Amino acid sequence: MQSFNPYAPPKAELDATGTEGGCWRDGKVLVVSSSGRLPYRCVKCNGAAMAPMKERKFYWHHPGLYLLLLLNILVYALVALLARKKTELAVGLCEEHARRRQLSIGVCVAGLLLGLVGIAIGIQRNTGALTLAGVLLLLGAMIIGVAGGRLLVPVRIETALSRFKGCNRSFLDSLPDFRSSIRY
Repeated sequence: MQSFNPYAPPKAELDATGTEGGCWRDGKVLVVSSSGRLPYRCVKCNGAAMAPMKERKFYWHHPGLYLLLLLNILVYALVALLARKKTELAVGLCEEHARRRQLSIGVCVAGLLLGLVGIAIGIQRNTGALTLAGVLLLLGAMIIGVAGGRLLVPVRIETALSRFKGCNRSFLDSLPDFRSSIRY
């Protein structure tokens, strides 16, 4: 038997078809407020998203911090870790794009393992060609993993708004224009 709790927050159904609010387009850039949600559609093709949409964490730091790589990679890593900003966003993908993403990640993992094995065997047998092939396989696998596994690319993350690239044009066209929604 359920009892009424006057202090409980209200319960309401969420609209899973349209925009939840708080997201706009600004040219080729997706703009999302800190409390905004994306529409229940694939960001890559604007098709119906698979249920449920997973919350993803996105990190960003100022691009000027890459200059620290010239100084030292460990200094860059430490400063970037301390200066990065984070946001969480539920990003929708259709079945086809989710499958493509999983395939890219699987190819990346397999390529990394095979590349490491190739490097190890090449060093053990003192075979330069096999070591070079392992290094090239390792680099190719990393490129495939980054390019195919990426959902959205953070352009800027602030307290109130986050900006992303990587959305399909039809997905962006279905959103209201950011500049027309600003009231002065």
